[in-house]
Amino acid sequence: MDKIYFVHIMKTGGTSFRQMLTEEYKRKSIYPNGNDLDSFPNRWYPKAEWVAENINVLRNHKVLVGHYPYSLRNSLGEYKCVTVIRDPYKRTLSMLGHKLKKTKDPTVTIEKLLNNESFVSKQILNYQTKVLGMPLGEVNIVDIVTDETFSNAKDNIRHLDFIGINEYFSESCFLYDHRFGTSLVDKIRHDNKAKRSLDVSVEIKKKIEGLIEMDVELYDLALKRFRSELESINSK
Repeated sequence: MDKIYFVHIMKTGGTSFRQMLTEEYKRKSIYPNGNDLDSFPNRWYPKAEWVAENINVLRNHKVLVGHYPYSLRNSLGEYKCVTVIRDPYKRTLSMLGHKLKKTKDPTVTIEKLLNNESFVSKQILNYQTKVLGMPLGEVNIVDIVTDETFSNAKDNIRHLDFIGINEYFSESCFLYDHRFGTSLVDKIRHDNKAKRSLDVSVEIKKKIEGLIEMDVELYDLALKRFRSELESINSK
C-alpha cells in the first residue's frame, strides 16, 4: 500500500478527508492522529520543517497529514502527495464564517475582517496558490503570492499524485479509491461543514473576487485535470 502525504488546505473539506483516511489506514498509521493533536498546543500541527527534519522517525506511518505546503514532499521520499481543493470563492466565505464564529468580539464583521491586512494575507489572499506553490515553511504567514509561487502551484497541480475537488467530494473519493485501492467511498462524511453560507453584498463579493484571482485560475486547472481523470476511468 502506498504511503500518503495529505496536504490539508484549510476550509476545503480536509477535516472530513483526514477522518476518512484515519478510518481507512487506522489511527496508529496516521501522523499526527487525534491523540497526537491533543498533545500539541491548541491542537495545531507541528511545523513543516520539524516533519522534514524528523522524517526518518516518522517513516513507519502510512499517512502524514498537516497544514503544510506541497513543497514538503521533497523531503518525504516515497510518500505520494494528495490534496483536496475548493472553489476559491466558497472557500473564502467558509474561512470568513469560521473566523466570525471563533471571535468573541461582537463588533467584528466581514467588512472588518477583509480590511484586516494581516488576516487576509495569511488566510485569504490566493491561499490555495500559496500552499501549493510556496517553499517549505509556515503556510499561515503574512505573505504576498508572487508570480513564481503561482507558476510553481500550476506545475504542482500537474504533479500531484491525486487531487480531489470539494464540490465533487463523492467523485473525488471514488477517484482516490481507484488510484490507491482503498474504500473511502464507504466512509464519506462531512465534518466541520457550515450549516449555510454567508450572505454578502455585491461590494464584498467583488472585493473577495479581487483577492482570489490566482486561486480561481488554479482551481480551473485542477478541475480540468480532475474531470479528465474521471472521464478516463468511466470510459473503460
